[in-house]
Amino acid sequence: MSQISLESAFNRISATLQRDRSSGYDDLKRILRQSRGNIEYILSARIHHNQDIFEALAGQIDSERAAYLKSFKSTSRSAGASTGSRLASASAAHRLALEVCVRDLKWRKVREILAHLTETFSSDEQDPICEPLALDNAKAINEILAYRPHLEHVPSKEWKSLVKFALAQLELLAGQGSSDSAGRGLSGISNSSFALRTSRSQHSQTTKINSSLRKHLLAEFARLLRHLTSSSAAPIASHAPLVLTPLIETLQKAGVPGSTEVDLVAALNNVLTRSVTEAITFIRNLTPTIVAIADALWARLPPRLIALKDELLSLIILLLPFIRTVTSHGTETSDMCQLVRNLADRLLKDYSSKAPKDLLGWDDLRLAPSLCNDNLHLPVFSLISSADESQRNWSTLILTVYLLDASSGDLVIGDGELPASPRRKRTRRESRYSQLVRTAREPGLSKSIAGLQFIAFYCQLIPLPEQELFDVVQFIIPFLSDEDLTVTLWASFTLSRSVRKKFDLRVIMLTFAAAHARTLRRVPPWPGFGMKSGYSHREL
Repeated sequence: MSQISLESAFNRISATLQRDRSSGYDDLKRILRQSRGNIEYILSARIHHNQDIFEALAGQIDSERAAYLKSFKSTSRSAGASTGSRLASASAAHRLALEVCVRDLKWRKVREILAHLTETFSSDEQDPICEPLALDNAKAINEILAYRPHLEHVPSKEWKSLVKFALAQLELLAGQGSSDSAGRGLSGISNSSFALRTSRSQHSQTTKINSSLRKHLLAEFARLLRHLTSSSAAPIASHAPLVLTPLIETLQKAGVPGSTEVDLVAALNNVLTRSVTEAITFIRNLTPTIVAIADALWARLPPRLIALKDELLSLIILLLPFIRTVTSHGTETSDMCQLVRNLADRLLKDYSSKAPKDLLGWDDLRLAPSLCNDNLHLPVFSLISSADESQRNWSTLILTVYLLDASSGDLVIGDGELPASPRRKRTRRESRYSQLVRTAREPGLSKSIAGLQFIAFYCQLIPLPEQELFDVVQFIIPFLSDEDLTVTLWASFTLSRSVRKKFDLRVIMLTFAAAHARTLRRVPPWPGFGMKSGYSHREL
């Protein structure tokens, strides 16, 4: 391979015959792929008028794009297809060159390439998307920003321009309707096929583009926004309204959740993480809308899309302080409480529908008094497993408890507190108790285990009056004689933790022992009954 062969490829690209131009692009792509181990050869090559490869390809794209736009004025039906095919080939070669050399480019060159990619993306003011090169340009921008050093070097002005560009395209694409899940994907389809489908009639309908292209462009711009919002140097805190409002509007139009929604929710989490203490009022006003979006996405969540579930859990964690504020002091408290209750029910239903082996297990926990309460520690047990599924289960249980408590609004009745009306207290107690035991009463082993786990976490996190604790004890007692050992373990543990501060636990357990001797022989000792502090169930 020599520099002459590279120059020869460019000479053939500029040829008159379509066959020669296609051969030139094929030669150029072959040279680029073979030069992955010798990037200096590509970067140091000088082609037309002492240009480097990116300048030469950018000039070629500008020329082909001008011919493509001019072809719409032609009466020949094949003119648009021919020029579109050449433009698609040029943009594909430019993207390949960028993929090969992106890690070795200086920021000055990266800035020029980004400007070229965004400026050539649209056809004209009436048609904001130039189809033959749109997908390649979007992928090329993501290729640049996926390399962290380039992302962190984007100045505030360029960052803001890129964010506006991505949001504008998302708004345009999302506004054309929900994603066509039945449409074929673009894997294996070259950009030249887009040009072949382009005609004057298509150009006249500027808001209509190929559904498959639209789907993949949505995914690319969602990924682009995720990259931009993950930059530690970006001025996200001061530009939260700029990003959050269009993001939320796009998510409201989402259809069946997929990878696009994963990136959009991740971008939303990135913005909230950086602006949660800077734009408090703005985020609080958006909280009901975001909660409704989270509930809608969870309702349509495909079982295998675990990444979206993780992002939604992170979103709820970030919004939890605002949820508590809005449900207790908001102007539309009742509506917000209903939204939060629906979301809590959704999480609990999803968790209890798992197989028993996929629920939180005793090997994931350490039974030991904890001096601190945080995300991984509760007063008498903590999470010790680093497995993703265990952390996901732990987070789901805790968040469900907090959401159910927040959905009660400002009706917080602790020990010794008397409500203004006896009727009000009765409604509050029944509502909370029904939420505690509803799942455990449903048929099925998973339902029983999940319900008991939920009650155990609830009693650890939320202070309950004595009457509610007494109701919990009465409900749990029958589970002590269950035939399944896991159910019996969780029932015994939940009972001990629920009543320890209110009743003489040893007296109660001795009473149970007389009635359920067979069951208690199968139950290991708990803290307070001879178990050494700091031992997990596996170590016992």
